[in-house]
This record gives sequence, C-alpha cells and structure tokens, in this order.
Amino acid sequence: MSGLKINSSIAFAFVGLFFANCMGQSGKTVAVTVDGEPVKACVEVDHGKMLAHSPQDLYIVVRFDIPEFLRPQSKRMPICMGMVIDRSGSMGEKGKIEYARRSANYVVDQLKTTDILGVVEYDDRISTLWPAALVKNPGTIKRMISELEPRGSTNLCGGLMQGIDDIERYASSSRLNRVILLSDGLANRGITDPDEIGRLVRHARANGITVSAMGLGLDYDENLMQAIAENGGGNYYYIESPTQMADIFHQEMNTMIAAVAKDVHIIIDGTDIIDDINVYGYKYEERDGKTDITLEDLYGGEKRSLTLRLKAKPQKPGECNLGSVSLSYTDCEKNTRRTRSFPMTIIATENAGEVAQSENKTVRAEAVLATADEEHSQYVKQYEAGDKQAALANISALQQRISSVNATIKDVRLAKKSEGLALESSEMAAADQSPAAKADYLKSSKQRFYYAQKGKQSFSMLRNGDDGYQVKQLQQKLKDQNLYSGTVDGEFSPEVEKAVEEYQKQNNIPADGVAGPATLKKLDMY
Repeated sequence: MSGLKINSSIAFAFVGLFFANCMGQSGKTVAVTVDGEPVKACVEVDHGKMLAHSPQDLYIVVRFDIPEFLRPQSKRMPICMGMVIDRSGSMGEKGKIEYARRSANYVVDQLKTTDILGVVEYDDRISTLWPAALVKNPGTIKRMISELEPRGSTNLCGGLMQGIDDIERYASSSRLNRVILLSDGLANRGITDPDEIGRLVRHARANGITVSAMGLGLDYDENLMQAIAENGGGNYYYIESPTQMADIFHQEMNTMIAAVAKDVHIIIDGTDIIDDINVYGYKYEERDGKTDITLEDLYGGEKRSLTLRLKAKPQKPGECNLGSVSLSYTDCEKNTRRTRSFPMTIIATENAGEVAQSENKTVRAEAVLATADEEHSQYVKQYEAGDKQAALANISALQQRISSVNATIKDVRLAKKSEGLALESSEMAAADQSPAAKADYLKSSKQRFYYAQKGKQSFSMLRNGDDGYQVKQLQQKLKDQNLYSGTVDGEFSPEVEKAVEEYQKQNNIPADGVAGPATLKKLDMY
C-alpha cells in the first residue's frame, strides 16, 4: 500500500507480509517471517466520503493480524521475568497456594538458561525468594517456590515494586521484560492508593518493563488489578478458580514466547481538519500536536483491533489531507526498531447520498460495538453503585438502539452484543443473591469490557477461526456434553462449530454455530 486513502475501496494493507498459519504446540513455536516485516495490519474507515463544510465523526479501525509460523524456541527473544507471588493468609483457602506453586514452577520449566528470572514473595512482609539471575539452577528455584506457605496480610504494591526493582538491572531492549503479579486479596499494607500505584507502574513501563496482573478468587480489587495491567502494558486475568491457574500461566507464557513486536505505538499526526481524537480501550498521550497510542506486545497468531473516532470538518469538496498514521514497534526477531508512516486523505462532498453509499458496514459495526461496550460498562458501574433500576433502563435502551442499527448492518457481532444486553436483567438478579455472586458478576463483566475495548471479543463471543484459552474451555465443555470428540487445543474449527450448533439446538438457542452470550451462559462460561 502506498498510504491510507479513505475512499470507496475502504481497506488498505498497512504493514508487512502475511504467511500461512502453522500451529505452535505447547508454546514451543513463535511467529516469524522470511522476508519483510512481521506485523500485518489493515486500516479501515466507516465511510469513504464525508460532507464538506460540516463537522462529523469519522471512525477508523486498525486491525492487527500477526501470522503464526514455526520457529525453534531457541531463536525467540530472551526473557527477563519477575514473578511476584502472594503468600498472604487467604492463599491457604481452597488450595490456592498449592496451585500457585505448581503454576510458578511451570513458568520456571519454560525458561532457558539464557533467560533471567527473579521471584518475590509477599504478604505484609516482602522478600526476594530468588534474586534475578540467569536460569541455570531451575531445580533449586522450584524447590524454593514449593516451600511457600500462606502467612500474613497483603502489601501488594511493595511486593510488585520489589519484583520490578529486582529485574530492572537486567532489563534491556534485547530482552522481553515482564513482571507477573499474582494476588487474591485487597492491597491493605504499604501503598494502597490506586493512582500512586498506577504512576509507579507507568514508570516501570517507561523503562521497558511490562506488568501483567492476575487476580485470583472473589476478594481482590479488580479495578486496581486492571489498572495495573493497563498502565503496565501487560495482560489482565480474572482467575475464578485456583484450578484454572495453570492454564492462565500457560497462556501468559505462550504470549511471551510468541512475541513478535514490543513497545508498539500508533501515532496520529492530524491536520487542522481534525478537531478531536478519541481512542477506545487504550491510554494515549497528546505530544507536540500528535496522538501517541501505546499498545501491548503483539504475538504470533494474534488478532486485535484498535478503534478511533476522529471529529473532522473538511472545508471544501474534493480530496482533503487529514494527516498521517504511523506504526512503530521493536521487531522481536531482529531486535530492530521499525516505523512506517502513511498519509490519510478523504473525499469531501456536498452530496449526502454519496456519503451514505460509501458506508463500510463491517467497520460501522465495529464502531457501534466499541461505543456500546464503553456505554455498557458505565451502566454496570451504575448497578455497582446501587442504582439497579436506572442501569437496567439504560441497558434496555442501548439494546434497542443496537437492534435498530443492526436491522440494516446485519452483523453477527452486534447481534451477539444485543443478546448479551438481553441477559443483563437475569445476570443482575442472580448477582443480588449474595455478595459472592455480585463479586463474580462484576469481575466477569469488567473482564469482558476490558478486552472488548481492545478489540478482543473472546469473553462474549467465540466463532470459527478463533483460538486461545476461552476456545479451549469451550471445547472441554462440549466434550463433557459428548458433542465434541476432537482435541482440546484451543482452535475453533468447523468441528467445534458443528458441536456448538448441536448444543444450541438441544437448549433452544438459535442455532448458528457461534457461541454468543446465551450459549456461553448456558455453558457457565459467561
């Protein structure tokens, strides 16, 4: 592509080459390209034309589709990792500490002698169980982890910052630097102010260290843990049951082993035609007249999207210069910085009919979905604050608006979003039954919103072509129903689609083979 030209063709290749998919098993393979750049992206707009002389909202979607290709694990980027493990007294419940020990030891087994590992354990006291060093004695590290026992209260920030400090001296641009925080309780010792914790995590990220946050059970503060992951540029996980912990650690390690791009930025350099820019789901900064959006690491086999809203006002008909879009990242294969910049232009017209005819329904649906998820999340917070009736009224109105829009767009994502909104009344009624039920509802809902705003719908909709931990759960549930006999490998194949369709028929759910909210709820996955 020579640039992003917003016209009737709509879609444009943004960066890189696309290769055939090759499955990587058990985290042993990662993405690689033979030639060119490892990241393929596409920029699309919801309309190819805009009205001249009139301010309008223009929605742009940037999609990332990183191919997966076999490569020996020995050639991946070296890892510099800190594990920060909660050993507070509540970790003694339901076997949490035992699952935490097993999961942490699994991580040790995935690292090479050229990787760096540091392990910090914390309750109200903090200690470095294994000072950051090359992983030359994995057996010794695992024995020390296996001796962890539950103890006191929770100095979450103190443990996190010690874990960051421990690996900081080894963190470098030639390594993938990550801290994994595990906690099952509230931060009740040391620094507990979320804003201050967020500032400290942002400082670590500025120094090249990303932070993933894992909340275990129903008693941790999901808002704080999500903020840590958001500010830290890592992943966020709600681990409902300790038995899920090993799979979650497995998933986190796979994303690191398969990383193809880190320190990823999208930069919008707009002209005077653009009055305002809004970014859904990501933090961004305005610097020197440019909008700098920081994304998490990208990994092989991943699909992700970024939705933007630009408020623009073309002054006259004809081709208008909107500025440029740039993608900048560090290539984990070659440890080199890559930057590509493309001009943005749009056709302004005085004919409203031409604007309507230039609509890209697929992008329009994604824009509606992004705004709906943001709105929906506010209504769940309204329920959390105690105003259930207003929340339900607002959700009902939102569902009606989405259904109305989708009458012409006819997009499965909007149909499933409407389906999910229809479940809110029963979801909130169930949440009212006990504090535990309410905590689970809020944590599950907020996790869905967190990832949906980053273009990941896997917590509310799974369909043919999807992959990952949620698909693996779905396969196991269908296998338990004797509807699926394939491998539980996290790949949504045509065989899985047929099993979903049969399950829907058996449970009086419209049978389309797409596991949306109604299907996932029936399977206890929503």
